[in-house]
Amino acid sequence: MLVFSTVSSSTALASEPTLGFDHLFVKQDTPIYNDHVGTEKPVGSISAYQSVAVLDSASLGGDQVWYLVETWLGPKWIKEDPEMIVGEVEALDQAITIAVETPLYDDPDMELGASFRLSPQKLHATASFSYRPLKFHSVNSFSAGSGIWYQVDTWMGKKWIANPDLLEDVHETAVSYDVKLSGTEVAYLHPYVDKLSGESIEDQVVHVAAEWDNRKGPWDHMWLKVQLPQESGGSSLLVPS
Repeated sequence: MLVFSTVSSSTALASEPTLGFDHLFVKQDTPIYNDHVGTEKPVGSISAYQSVAVLDSASLGGDQVWYLVETWLGPKWIKEDPEMIVGEVEALDQAITIAVETPLYDDPDMELGASFRLSPQKLHATASFSYRPLKFHSVNSFSAGSGIWYQVDTWMGKKWIANPDLLEDVHETAVSYDVKLSGTEVAYLHPYVDKLSGESIEDQVVHVAAEWDNRKGPWDHMWLKVQLPQESGGSSLLVPS
């Protein structure tokens, strides 16, 4: 069971400047303690797959770190484990549109494996969960361990999708100019490239109606929305070579 946890704004602001985050997400049942010495028995447990508000932290030397978190029993201590990540599950009521076939998960954990796959369609999202690593060694490891989950309604009940390609994330800027294509280009219906879905177009002059600059690294692109003849599919997107 996934629980949406809450914490007062004053508590969150007090902890965030020190820790750099105010919520942890636990992926397994986690014992809670009255203190952070670790010599007493647990007084309860936090169920797997939920976020908890973090109030403080303490280190006993070396890599042993404890976190003071909000629980139904009041503030309690949990010991850091490698499965913990930073993030808060937040309630959502939003329509989203997946552009490509997308795996479904029973819980927000890709290591569990997908239970099904959804074809491109509009979905109703009931929660979101932006996450990042608790510890990382480089920019690449931080980027690889970061992302977002959405909880969505399906005919099988509530399920989760990870880092989906959403049409709502495409933010076009209207422009108006002509461009000469030199050589063969590939046009797509949406900017989430599936090489099997593209259509080759020969060199010609096309009118550009919008741009989407998605360049955050060397693997991303500037997309052009161009008007093609109706027999070629009408409006399409391409990456200028």
